[in-house]
Amino acid sequence: MDIRVAGVSYHQDAVALCNVGDDVLLEPEPSNPVDPGAVRVLVRNNHIGYIPRYATDPIRQWLEDKRVRSVGIAGIVRPEGSGYVGVKIGIQVAPIPLRDENEGVEA
Repeated sequence: MDIRVAGVSYHQDAVALCNVGDDVLLEPEPSNPVDPGAVRVLVRNNHIGYIPRYATDPIRQWLEDKRVRSVGIAGIVRPEGSGYVGVKIGIQVAPIPLRDENEGVEA
């Protein structure tokens, strides 16, 4: 799953240090006064932005369930006419294990 990072215009100094392939850390931020469901995006311990709100619920659940396998920078985006550089991240998630229909059934 690829997602454009939100709020990068506030963190352009940190974004300027990012390269495609860099590892990314996703960190829930329940103390965020604007959005207690916020998920910070960090690269080399530098805050570069947030997961967009539309994607925070599933991503928080994946993090809680320890299903996130890897997160990395998938692209550096330079929108035409925009004065800032954007970042797209790729998130690899483990599939939900299939449950055996006979699991927990006594013979």
